[in-house]
Amino acid sequence: MLHTLRAHSVALFRHIGAFLLLMAEAVRSPIYDRATYRQNLARQMRQIGVESLPIVAVAAAFTGGVTTEQTIYQMRYPLIPESTIGAIVVPSVILEFGALITAFILAGRVSARIAAELGSMRIGGQIEALDVMGVSASGYLVLPRVLAGVLTFPLLYVVASTVGSAAGLGIAAASGDVTTAQFLAGARSFFTGFMAVYGLVKAVVFGFLITAIPCYVGFHADGGGAGRGPERHAGGGGRLYVRPGCRLPPRPAHAVSGPFGASSRPSQPPLLSMIEVENVHKAFGDTEVLTGVDLEIEDCNLFAIIGHSGSGKSVLLRHLVGLLQPDRGAVRVGGTNLAGLPDDDLEAVRRRFGMLFQGGALFDSMTVYDNVALPLRLLDDRSDTEIEERVMTELERVEIAGAANQMPASLSGGQVKRASLARAIVREPKYLFYDEPSSGLDPRTSGVIDTLIQRLSETLCRMGIMVTHDMHSVLSIADKVGFLHEGTMRFVGSVKELRRCDDPVLYEFMEANAYEL
Repeated sequence: MLHTLRAHSVALFRHIGAFLLLMAEAVRSPIYDRATYRQNLARQMRQIGVESLPIVAVAAAFTGGVTTEQTIYQMRYPLIPESTIGAIVVPSVILEFGALITAFILAGRVSARIAAELGSMRIGGQIEALDVMGVSASGYLVLPRVLAGVLTFPLLYVVASTVGSAAGLGIAAASGDVTTAQFLAGARSFFTGFMAVYGLVKAVVFGFLITAIPCYVGFHADGGGAGRGPERHAGGGGRLYVRPGCRLPPRPAHAVSGPFGASSRPSQPPLLSMIEVENVHKAFGDTEVLTGVDLEIEDCNLFAIIGHSGSGKSVLLRHLVGLLQPDRGAVRVGGTNLAGLPDDDLEAVRRRFGMLFQGGALFDSMTVYDNVALPLRLLDDRSDTEIEERVMTELERVEIAGAANQMPASLSGGQVKRASLARAIVREPKYLFYDEPSSGLDPRTSGVIDTLIQRLSETLCRMGIMVTHDMHSVLSIADKVGFLHEGTMRFVGSVKELRRCDDPVLYEFMEANAYEL
């Protein structure tokens, strides 16, 4: 029993520590764009305060009326002055009932919505999308909600106290046992400024707790996109077997030409050690996912990471963008080690990233245009005209300009991928990451997405890293391939070398995908 109590106590203090860290991070995060921040805050205040106002007022009216009626019924004695009714009802409503009624209503209505909203964003990838953009997700998503609760809760408390007291006055006057003057005289005799201050302070505290706690719960919700997390990993056994003639270097020492030949890519200066993964280990509990990954990506336009389901492809990709920290080893992007990098420096590095998420990770409450414009509004100092020109250019590039004013819910799977791709490239990032770009798409739409990715690689000359299980995409558009197996890179080479490799594990993987080496 003591062991269980100690474990629960440790877990409680961990949650309290994580909660305080989240609040501190939200408070210290920069306000990227004041206009966007004001709109976000106003929307949260409307949802938390204005939309809750009718039910708060009705509940307060019933509470004040019933309290007055019961007080009159219980105190019908000749020796008790009628003014006592007001002296009991008004302080009770102001000191306790007003704040409690508002707290109960918002706890049921607002807290559940906030937790579900942020939880769905965590699972849907929107929070990770903000992280990869280099935007503080806590500052953008958590702080406006908490601030809206702190600002609107006292106002709702004032409304509840006023309506409850007025309802009590009306019931007292209607009963005929207490006059309006007697009720007000009793209320004035016991009411003090301390009561109002005490009630407002209580309202501010309730407003903070009722919004901050569900923000923490939703922000740290368990789960993730498909293919993410340790629950999707199935560790394999057996020893590494390499057949002669199969090139399996942990770090390629020199460039190998792509399968399309020199003329299929525009000329560009060589890129030296752009991405380096050195002896990276990662485990979730007792499950080891990465057991010493070594990889260098230097001078190819599109590098594909392939492997069986649960082999750790998405886990490796999340290390490359800084969403996960390795247990051991280093991840260097452009010479900067992401492992242990302070948040501010990590955000600065991520602003050179663009990422196409497996599920798109579009914000459901925004149009396609607003989703694509979001990184520009938060991170760049551009006019509305410049933002519009830039957004429409990228929407036309991915052939979805006609859906600019549509909501994500009305888009097909391929359109969601295109919109997410437009958002990924709108700030002209140096590194592009693709997480299962063809997942959930039919073959024709998958081919269209492949064509778009290849076209971007050719025209933008950006380093691209793609995690996929679709061998058609790999053989069609990739320059180099890495085969992740049992937590290590079993093969690294060009597509031509991939076709010639006779490693039995890789051969089995290719054969399972209906392709021959």
